[in-house]
Amino acid sequence: MKILYMVDYYQPQIGYNEYYLPSEWSKLGHEVTILTSDHYYPFPNYADTAGKLLGPRRQKSGTFKQDKITVIKQPMQFEIFTRAVFGGHESVISKIRPDVVIVNKSSSYNSFQAARLKSKYQYKLITYDAHLMSGYNAVGNIAFKDFVYWLYRLIVSRYMNNRVDKYIAVQEGTVDVMTNLYGQSPVLHIPLGTDPDRFRYDGTARRIIRKKYQIPMSASVGVYTGKIIPTKGVSILYEAFGKLAKNNPKLHLLIVGSGGDEYIKHCESLVDSVYLNRIHLVGFKETKELYKFYSASDFGIWPLEESTSMNDAAACEIPFIANNEVGVKQRFKNNNALKYLRGDSSDLANKMQFLINNPKEAKNMGIRGRDLILSELSWNMIANKYLDVIADDMEDSLSKTLNWLEEAQNVTSDGGVSAYHMIIRGWAPSFIETTGYIISTFLDAAKYKSNKKYLKLAQKMGNFIASNQLSIGGYRTYTRDQVELSEPTIFNTAQDIIGLVDLYLATNIKKYLDSAQLAADFLVTTQNQDGSWTKYTHNNEPKTYHSRVAYALLKLYEVNRKSKFKRAAIKQLDWVISKQKKNGFVTNAELPVAKYPHTITHTIAYVAEGLL
Repeated sequence: MKILYMVDYYQPQIGYNEYYLPSEWSKLGHEVTILTSDHYYPFPNYADTAGKLLGPRRQKSGTFKQDKITVIKQPMQFEIFTRAVFGGHESVISKIRPDVVIVNKSSSYNSFQAARLKSKYQYKLITYDAHLMSGYNAVGNIAFKDFVYWLYRLIVSRYMNNRVDKYIAVQEGTVDVMTNLYGQSPVLHIPLGTDPDRFRYDGTARRIIRKKYQIPMSASVGVYTGKIIPTKGVSILYEAFGKLAKNNPKLHLLIVGSGGDEYIKHCESLVDSVYLNRIHLVGFKETKELYKFYSASDFGIWPLEESTSMNDAAACEIPFIANNEVGVKQRFKNNNALKYLRGDSSDLANKMQFLINNPKEAKNMGIRGRDLILSELSWNMIANKYLDVIADDMEDSLSKTLNWLEEAQNVTSDGGVSAYHMIIRGWAPSFIETTGYIISTFLDAAKYKSNKKYLKLAQKMGNFIASNQLSIGGYRTYTRDQVELSEPTIFNTAQDIIGLVDLYLATNIKKYLDSAQLAADFLVTTQNQDGSWTKYTHNNEPKTYHSRVAYALLKLYEVNRKSKFKRAAIKQLDWVISKQKKNGFVTNAELPVAKYPHTITHTIAYVAEGLL
């Protein structure tokens, strides 16, 4: 399957879901393309935080390869609310022709472009989001944002809801944001995950990191990973450490991340200077290095904002502490973490003290955390859930289609399938040609759904076709009570052979094979010397889409091995090829009715299908 993943900013060095999800889809064998801007995410205090690892925000635009994934970076035109605006969506989509488009940030410009182009390029569309109201209220002009999203709900939401196949929220709290703030519905919750192969406990790494930062092996070590900024609540962690440091001389903190000097100085002012040597600022580290710092620690702490680092820590078998208003409940469900009263440094200190005093329970919590990751929260599982959403939609569509076809058969009294339905006139009589197609469809449905009902319905169709066979072997278009086109037709006869052969192979009932062979004899005896058919065709004209007649003859030959059917098929296919132009176009493929005076793709597809 071809997957196009759209994201405003892409920085694989740090990880995040925009790195792991496409990577997992690629590992599953799908062809993945990432469309993004040529800028990194505008992290707060960029130069002092992520910039120390990533370098300049602006990157080179163009097309790049990352393992088996194609990454297309487009020049960013401008950004608003940490959403990048760039162009080139249609040129990329028209080139790769994706089966599914998945967009990170459901209210972004990318989402709108993907929705706008969906009907033209016929792909499934998923958009997902991770925003929480806590983050929405933390920064920026709230009144202005409220106005913008009011306009979005008023103008854009209905348009999007009519085009997006699935909205996904990665956190429980995000469901409310998408529903109430963005006006999107319905919203499905699929959590974020982690990579348990990358994030795992490593005893050697534990010893190396502790030695490097002069931390005794007997020490209790807490770890925080992420940006050192006020919205992350790092100052609350410092304050809690300050309350514990005196009575816990073996307590150390690893702070893996970067921040502005002013805020770091504020954090340090909350701790007696004599204990600051037990707080180790190690700077930003690439994602591939983080497991070493979790392995060196005994528990993790994320005081305010949600973080997938909680999953990473759990995968490394350490418990963690988060605030009691956290929007992701699934990460705690295995009794593998603690919650403290949001913003209360004393309560955070109490939770840290509990883990220090109960190392055995802390270890067991870590083991339970790893079990939770392996059973529910690996990126492999999460990536599959996104594709399962599409599969569920396809399954639903398949069931509705089969139900409609079954109804089209039930309304007839002869076992055939109605030709069509019109609102005023209702159902048409059974159509012999398409009933032959539908036999094969229902046989496939019987296998796929393990439901013998479809086999029985296919047999009713086969009995109907056999009962309508003319003495010369061919099949007319309509049933006996229809005066129009009462003679047999070459193309329609062949399509019924296809269904009958499939039905014989499924049931081993000889009458279906006998009927197919009689029909094939009719085709052979009416074939022209050059391999074409003119008798029993519309206006007595040869058609290149009779390559599907050759296909039916070859299908029967594979069963009864009668060489006359193979010879007739090859003669027809040779004739078809003789009608092909140098540019690939095939003549004599037009439908013989006034409303279709020229060749159309419908019949060209028949030509190609028969040749294949």
